[in-house]
Amino acid sequence: MISPGNEEIHWFKWKKESFQLARVLDRPILLDLTAVWCYWCRFMEENSYTDPGVVGLANELFVPIRVNVDQRPDINERYNFGGLPTTAVLTPDGETISGGSYIPAGELKSWLLSQSEYFRVQKNEIIRRLASFSQEASNQTCEGELSQAIVTDLQQSLLENFDRVYGGFGTQPKFPLPDAVELALISAHAAGGEVFRKILTKTLDEMSIGGLFDHIEGGFHRYSTTRDWSVPHSEKILEGNAELIRNYVRAYKLTGEETYRGISEHTVEYLLNTLRDPEKVAFYGSQAADEEYYNLPKDERSDKNPPAVDKTVFTNWNACAILSLIEAASITKGESSLLSICERVVNFLFNQGFDESKGMHHYFNPEPTLTGLLTDNLEMASALLNLHMVTGDQSYLMGAGKLAQIMKRKFWDRENGGFCDRVTNRNAEGHLRRPEKILNDNSQAAEFLLKLSVITGNGEWEDMARKTLGLFAESYSDLGLQASSYASAVNLLLHVPIRIEVIGSRKDSEFHEFLKAASSHLEPRSVVLPLDVDDSHGRIRELHANPSQDTYARVCTSTLNSGAIYKSSELAAKVSAVSKAG
Repeated sequence: MISPGNEEIHWFKWKKESFQLARVLDRPILLDLTAVWCYWCRFMEENSYTDPGVVGLANELFVPIRVNVDQRPDINERYNFGGLPTTAVLTPDGETISGGSYIPAGELKSWLLSQSEYFRVQKNEIIRRLASFSQEASNQTCEGELSQAIVTDLQQSLLENFDRVYGGFGTQPKFPLPDAVELALISAHAAGGEVFRKILTKTLDEMSIGGLFDHIEGGFHRYSTTRDWSVPHSEKILEGNAELIRNYVRAYKLTGEETYRGISEHTVEYLLNTLRDPEKVAFYGSQAADEEYYNLPKDERSDKNPPAVDKTVFTNWNACAILSLIEAASITKGESSLLSICERVVNFLFNQGFDESKGMHHYFNPEPTLTGLLTDNLEMASALLNLHMVTGDQSYLMGAGKLAQIMKRKFWDRENGGFCDRVTNRNAEGHLRRPEKILNDNSQAAEFLLKLSVITGNGEWEDMARKTLGLFAESYSDLGLQASSYASAVNLLLHVPIRIEVIGSRKDSEFHEFLKAASSHLEPRSVVLPLDVDDSHGRIRELHANPSQDTYARVCTSTLNSGAIYKSSELAAKVSAVSKAG
């Protein structure tokens, strides 16, 4: 251990040995949740955690553990006290005693003293009180009814929380909420959706003209401290930018508004120019906040070094970026170039980060590190499935199938349904012993499984999707707008997916013209089935389609069939007709 005279805190890693040390020394744990891009995390590190009094107390009275939440989202999910940084005190077994966010040095010293004394005097009572919760799962166990009322309820939340003056939702601080924007878009696409179209366009317009969007270098900052989007917290995160690219691309497809295409293209350029590893091709995690830099006039930017970039490659965020770049490629002149980048990133992640028995690793720094998280397998499976839909490459479908099987084997709750966020391990440290079922992850998993079921014809995947969504039918409303992705998934389940079948040879350019046409227009319910006559004979027979010398497409639901379409230029109209009919 570090003696009182040392000038820095001896931070331990989150591992068994650290908890064992806390037990041996009979000390509470001081947990610091941080992120490299987080301004207040750096501020607390440079001020509170360098204070000699704080250093002495932390080293003498606690076992300090620091966790990078981007690298350990499972720990962040269980211990975050409403934001970053999170400062928490735990028992030696990892149960939470107390916690907060940013704490100035003066307050932190008195807080550490009081928490240490509280643990010393009340230790037995604390352990007794917390013991009853240590093995409990904070998850639903009963399925509820899935109905359109769920979608209607969350649409009402959109209306009630919409800021009619500045767009977005709520007041301040104001976050973009891409899932809520997507629900507004899906609702706007439906008949009678004009009020949601207004929510969609007002929000996207205000975000792009306010300070949230960087008009010089591209990309969106994480959130605004003000209602009018004018004072952003200036960090830029790969995941958030990827999700907003998708919002703007899909809004362009719905409205034809060129501004939205321009914003999406500028954001794609930011990802390619600033957050991309030229050797691995994969994308970096984030760019740090620097208010002074972003307030510089355009002609003074080159005189100052740009904010630091975290060069960690995260699998889940890269897969999220791939999903958005696939969407962006459908409206971009350089479609083939963008898809080529997506394929190179996917191949790197899958070839370097996939383990046949454990699934995807979470991050590369520089070696692949940490398996056992749902998010990496789910995001990667979704990226592979979408790449299959736009390229017709069967290897991507096979990869998605492998990951679906791993999700079923390692994360699926066989008794109650739903997916746990990490591989269950009753011997893990602290709250990691408790399985957590995160609504957004389960909503995305349901959408993925529904599409996989349509493409493969395997009804088991649809059954799992239905059971997953049913698990949250009684509890989703507790999360308000944070449950928007759940409404989108329920909507897809209740309104039968539209199959866009493309039948022909993948060697034929017309086959790819149909695939491009299928992705160029907005239809939230569509699932593309590339049926290559050279290797999809079984699925073609199951769908009662006929192999032909000429490439053609069909648009179908469980009750409707458009018949053969031989011109890709006619596909959008047929999709629209089937959508309106069913």
